[in-house]
Amino acid sequence: MDIVDRIDMLAKQKGWSRSEVLRRIDLSPSAPQGWRNNTASPDKHIPKLAVILDTTEAYLRGETDDPEPHKQSLEELGISAMYFRMAKKAQEYNIDPRDLETIIELVKKRHEPNPDDKD
Repeated sequence: MDIVDRIDMLAKQKGWSRSEVLRRIDLSPSAPQGWRNNTASPDKHIPKLAVILDTTEAYLRGETDDPEPHKQSLEELGISAMYFRMAKKAQEYNIDPRDLETIIELVKKRHEPNPDDKD
C-alpha cells in the first residue's frame, strides 16, 4: 500500500474524498499521480496530511502499518502534538495552512536555546 492508498483509506474513514483531503491542504488533484510515478515527492506535505487525517507521518510513509496517532513516543509528540492541536483549531476557524506553518516556525524559534544565555 503506497501513500496514495493510505490517504484514500483514511479519507474514506472520515467520509471525505481524496480531492477533499488535497483541497484542505491546498494541493492540486494531480499531485498523487506525481507521487505514484515518482515525478514528485510527497515529503513536504506529509506533516499536514498526517494532521488532517488523524494519523502519523510514519504511517503515511509506510514505516508502520498502524495508523493510530496515539502510539507515537513522547519524543515524537513534542512539536507535532502542538501542531496537531493547532491544525484542528485552524480547520475550525478556516485559517490558511500557510499561516499555521508561519505560527509553528515562530513558536519553534522561541523555544530554541539562546546562545547568549548562560547556565
